[in-house]
Amino acid sequence: GGAVVECGHCRAHWRGTGASPSRRMIKILPAATLAVAGLVWNAAGFDLRVSTRAGNADPAPTPFALAVAFPGETSARLVAPDSGDWVSAGRLRLAVATPPDLPRGVQALVQVRDWDSLPFQMLLPGELVPGATNTLDVDVGPDAPGWEPLGHPGAWNRRSLLHPERVSVCLFSWKTAYTGEVGIVSAAAEPLVDDAPPAFAAIRTTEATSANPPVDGHYELRFDLPDRYANPFDPDEIAVDAEIRTPSGAVVPVPCFYYQEFTREGPDPGDRVLPQGRPEWRLRYAPAEEGPHEVSLIARDSRGETRLDAAARFTAGPPDGLRMVHVSPRDSRYFEDAAGRPYFPIGCNIRSPHDVRMDERFPDISRHPEGALSYARRFEAMGRSGMNFAEVWSSAWSLGLEWSERKRGYHGVGQYNLANAWERDRLFEMATANGVRVSLVLNNHGRLSTYSDAEWGDNPYNSRSFPGGWCDTPEMWFSDERALACQEKLLRYEIARYSWNASLFAWQLWSELNLSGSNRDFQANRNPVVLAWHERMIAYLHRHDPNRHPVSTHTSGDYKNMPPQLAMVEGLDHICVDAYHPSNDPLHIRDLMRESKLQPHLADRPVLVTEFGGSWQGASLEHLRRELHAALWNSIPSGLAGTPMCWWWHMIEEFDLYPAYAAFARFVTDEDLPDPARTPGPKDIRVAAPPVADDAPKPPAVEVEASLSPTGGYAWIHAPSPTYSAIDPSGEAAHIGYKLVVPAPDLDGRVFVFDFWDTLRGERVRLVDARVREGRAEAPIPPFARDIAVKIRLRPEPATPEP
Repeated sequence: GGAVVECGHCRAHWRGTGASPSRRMIKILPAATLAVAGLVWNAAGFDLRVSTRAGNADPAPTPFALAVAFPGETSARLVAPDSGDWVSAGRLRLAVATPPDLPRGVQALVQVRDWDSLPFQMLLPGELVPGATNTLDVDVGPDAPGWEPLGHPGAWNRRSLLHPERVSVCLFSWKTAYTGEVGIVSAAAEPLVDDAPPAFAAIRTTEATSANPPVDGHYELRFDLPDRYANPFDPDEIAVDAEIRTPSGAVVPVPCFYYQEFTREGPDPGDRVLPQGRPEWRLRYAPAEEGPHEVSLIARDSRGETRLDAAARFTAGPPDGLRMVHVSPRDSRYFEDAAGRPYFPIGCNIRSPHDVRMDERFPDISRHPEGALSYARRFEAMGRSGMNFAEVWSSAWSLGLEWSERKRGYHGVGQYNLANAWERDRLFEMATANGVRVSLVLNNHGRLSTYSDAEWGDNPYNSRSFPGGWCDTPEMWFSDERALACQEKLLRYEIARYSWNASLFAWQLWSELNLSGSNRDFQANRNPVVLAWHERMIAYLHRHDPNRHPVSTHTSGDYKNMPPQLAMVEGLDHICVDAYHPSNDPLHIRDLMRESKLQPHLADRPVLVTEFGGSWQGASLEHLRRELHAALWNSIPSGLAGTPMCWWWHMIEEFDLYPAYAAFARFVTDEDLPDPARTPGPKDIRVAAPPVADDAPKPPAVEVEASLSPTGGYAWIHAPSPTYSAIDPSGEAAHIGYKLVVPAPDLDGRVFVFDFWDTLRGERVRLVDARVREGRAEAPIPPFARDIAVKIRLRPEPATPEP
């Protein structure tokens, strides 16, 4: 029935193996039939080359002789002209010529290992016919049936063929022994045929995954679109937005996002996550009003626009849980939530689950790298201790969304890491469950630095490292219009996926901005181009974030690296600085905190110290204990918007420093801190030492830090340096008989209440009433060893009875 064809390529191959081509002819279908078929395939799609070596090395054109040995299996890799061509394929067609003596029972399957190294396979029906040319027809379209995931619960979809790691055909048999060769006569890919009508296909399968949320709660709607988009993250390719009509009649625009469900492989924090099921689309929204809401969906691609009015409805109930936080309208130096309750951040920096510097500075503890699940343990301990804040980075090594393929899970500019996006979802769930709000850092200095924790060489925007990059230098990332457009697309995705969450405290644009660039001369914290970048990105976030979360940026070192031109960028809601210092004096943190708020360009803004703890290289454990204590109790007197955030988060957990936070949290709970009349550091509050005889030793010196208004305030009374570092805080009282003297002009006869607290245990020690005489109130300070804190309140005058 067919012609006997001698293949020149096979002849060469056989010659190389020493086999005799005269005895290894392959009977195939008529040559004319193959030629016609090949022309059709090549014109419609692209030819595939074949390789039997790892990594698609040295692929050869067809016809290709493939040595097989059964029982067993033999694979040949199919190589496209470019890995990016695969996503356009709809079918694979292979002609496999078999020798007449091939035993029955040989089957074929096609395997794909996607760009995340996740394998899929399709077993082809039937078995190869000996002595014939067998046509293998494989549906590789996004909705193709028959593809099975191997070792993971994911599902075949369009992106399974987006730059796949490997595509191969496997011939196998486990029945009869046989050694020989088959010929892959031709191999080609036909393009994906989109037979949808010219208009945009309908949005399908809308389903609310959370219904009737409270105000500032979580409403979520899932839906499907045709799986035709190679980059569903790019709004220029496909953009889906919701319009939410609120009870007041306002229409709130909210971007929607592409979503993939994942599952964790095991229970340990280091276990990887795997995709589960097919990707889909989601809308997330936090209602700001009680009552009925109506959701419409609008999808736009190159074909046009489709609108689905009244796609869903829900009714928002009264607030129940965390509320959105903003800068206080009563006092621009502090934060409060949507209910008007003050929010004073108490927490630490947990940049990522693991930091190798912890091992370098504190090597006596055995640690192992952990994944994002470790935040559950830390947030639970924080919540128990009254902590309510953490800074978390979005970096290449932890929870980042965009980076180069040099790190697993990333795929360059514009293609986002869906596993990390899912891990972030879990992060915010863990934060919400424990009352912790997260300041999410979007950019760390290393990604744009060539000299400080340099990562620029791996940055996908780097044109010298990646052909698709646009920026020759890190500096160009701030000004290249293509790079800026891609950054805004990433912000759109961040907003769509996370802005609904009240546990998202703020978008922090940078960590250690001043360390970015090609060299220190760039001075990113003062550079006009970088300032313009901040204005643009801040405006984008404020314009598109429906809940208008605060936006901040950060510089390293201390307050001196936060210049006025950066601090005063339009729209910047609050400022983040460091407070590292080389001094061995734990009380030096007090001076840095005070100075941070005395700068004119920082005085009327919320200022947070988001890194501190000795020098940037660390300090002894005892130094960190004492410095942490001083930082906590001086945070209110200094005028900062929250406690400084200790960098050494491993130490907090490993040496159980949580009680220090718990003690301070009990002191500050329910305190209404926003008060524009209260100023930090008044010079006329003082501590009066007890009188002693002329020849007696002078009593130990005492210092006081305070923040007061005419009606009260807060003070922290402590031993000075270096005595502070030498005193056992739980030992015998060293300070006895002192008085706190508070100025109270024009209030003679009124009564102040002094509420003294033990700073070690976080407990009230004594309440003291002091009547104002001669413009001041004096209260005896209870005996203390190292320090003591006090709340000061002017007692309200009794109401005058009505006549």
